[in-house]
Amino acid sequence: MGLVGTDRESFAQRLLPASIRRGAPERVRQAAVVVSFSIALAVWGPIEGSVMAWLGLNIGAWTCAIGVVTVLATIPILRTTGSVAFAGHWLAAQMYFIVFACSLDVGGLFSSAVAWNAAVPVFATIVAGRRAGVIWCGLVVVQLAGLGIAGESGLIPPSKLAADARTLYDLAILVGVAAMLTSLAWLYESEKDFALDAVAKEAKRAQRAHDQGRRILDNVSEGLAILGADGELLHERSAVFDTWFGRADDGERVWSRLRSHDADFASALELGWDQLHAGVLPVDVALEQLPTELRTSEQTLRVEYHPIGSSDALEQVLVTITDISVELEATQAKRSHEDTMALVGRFARDAHGCREFIRDTTGAMRHVRQGQAGSALLRTLHTVKGNAATLDLTRFARLVHESEEQLEFGAPPREVTAPLLDHWASIESVVGPLVGDPDQLALSRRTLHGWIRALSSGDTRGVREALQAELLEPAQVRLKRLADGARELAVRLDKRNVQVRVLEGDVLVDPSAWTERWAALTHLIRNAVDHGLETAQERRDAGKPAKAQLRLSAFSTDEGVVVEVSDDGRGIDWERVRARAEQRGLLLSPHDALFADGLSTRDDVSEVSGRGVGLAAVKAAFEASGGRIDVISELGRGTTFRCVCPIAANTAPGECATLTGGRRAAG
Repeated sequence: MGLVGTDRESFAQRLLPASIRRGAPERVRQAAVVVSFSIALAVWGPIEGSVMAWLGLNIGAWTCAIGVVTVLATIPILRTTGSVAFAGHWLAAQMYFIVFACSLDVGGLFSSAVAWNAAVPVFATIVAGRRAGVIWCGLVVVQLAGLGIAGESGLIPPSKLAADARTLYDLAILVGVAAMLTSLAWLYESEKDFALDAVAKEAKRAQRAHDQGRRILDNVSEGLAILGADGELLHERSAVFDTWFGRADDGERVWSRLRSHDADFASALELGWDQLHAGVLPVDVALEQLPTELRTSEQTLRVEYHPIGSSDALEQVLVTITDISVELEATQAKRSHEDTMALVGRFARDAHGCREFIRDTTGAMRHVRQGQAGSALLRTLHTVKGNAATLDLTRFARLVHESEEQLEFGAPPREVTAPLLDHWASIESVVGPLVGDPDQLALSRRTLHGWIRALSSGDTRGVREALQAELLEPAQVRLKRLADGARELAVRLDKRNVQVRVLEGDVLVDPSAWTERWAALTHLIRNAVDHGLETAQERRDAGKPAKAQLRLSAFSTDEGVVVEVSDDGRGIDWERVRARAEQRGLLLSPHDALFADGLSTRDDVSEVSGRGVGLAAVKAAFEASGGRIDVISELGRGTTFRCVCPIAANTAPGECATLTGGRRAAG
């Protein structure tokens, strides 16, 4: 038919609108068949019309002439509507009515023109599908039945052609039918070849893209993997991913593949994926809740999740895993160096306090490393943070604060505390050997010779008292250290109006027995400065002196050693405490609720306070030895915390007691 172009695009395809030409190959093929067949019919129409006009069949001649126009109208209809189905049905309808009109002059049903109807359902099936073919086949049957009935009833007269003319007419019709059916089949095969060629080209292009993608995946330094909606590891993975975690089995879930490398991460990922499918949160928000740090025996890896497809429904997820071990080591080294220098500087000013901080923090980190969890872990971290901030270890304190926040959001403790443990290990390994052990006493030879002479003369009591004096320390030393921390915190919080006083006293305590108590008391100091005491302007507005007062004292009573922390600040709003307890479902008195884990009267959490674990840590430290905490507070006037430690608990196990100021005291 001469309808094929020279650049592997047929002439018919060039007549198609751009919207169809850029579409699927099968749709292009169908549209091209419609255009090609309409041109073929338009070419054959004048030939058939001329034969009919020569035979005197005026209706058929005029029908063929008009049909050329209506058949060619298929092309602009297709270009205008862009609908292959509509254009195909239009062309089928033209063939249908042309056949009907041409049969009226030659006896209706007995006209050979009805043979053209065979092409109508065949064409409809090719361009519009099987359902369209069945519909047009039914319409052809209806037409034939109608022609038969009309002929029997005399509505259509018998053919007026003579025998020889009828033979010529039938020959022209049958040749035309054969030519049209052959053309239709040829056009279909031709356009199918073009379509298959286009599919082959797309397949080659896809294969090249796949090969290029595979080369990329085989050479990138990141672990890349695509997950199905159910967490299944699909085949699209980078070589690095398989190197790090091994090749996955078909249908294996990602958390199963990762479990042997980091069990906590895998469990958190599996739980997070279940929540992702629950649909409670938007997909992007739910993905942000998934764990992001995976720790193997050799690497620390950062994991990121990127949704693929609709933002409303989870289809696939691209997972990128990056080795950040070197990056973390560099960051860790910088942070630990700054904190190490701060601790060395503190050692020059307060050697004994620095030694005890290292000992206490190392002990706390040991508990963390051993798997401490829940409220106990939060209390430990909060205490460590407070002590670190007091000694100006700002990086370490901030890292502890970040760990607290992650734990509150449900992150796995092992994943959260690992960087913290590494950070402290870096500091302790440098400063620990430098500052020495606080439990080791340095005695001069002169002192030892003096004790030997005293023992030789029988003065055992004097030697015992001298030894006890070496083992004990004045509570004033610790209170002054807490006061220094309070003043530094007040400056950082821009509360330079805070005055801190340590009241005189002569109480001696055994430092080894009071380690946890002194550490816990830091929380009372930080709470008082952070949200107990007002700024100068707030105090003026409340009719109070601009200078805020914080008083620390220690004294002995018949009950034991008492440490008081008192301020003239806002005081405790007991009704607010009661309301917060009711919100959390705690059936406690306001006094007991004040010391409950996680309860705070603050609306926001800062690096200093607001988590509701500091007072719980103080209570736990004193009640562990049978002590108690009394609270005296008046709203707007101030608060006093009275911490009582029984006499029996003021000496470390295996050590003796002493008398101070006529009262039995710590020692």
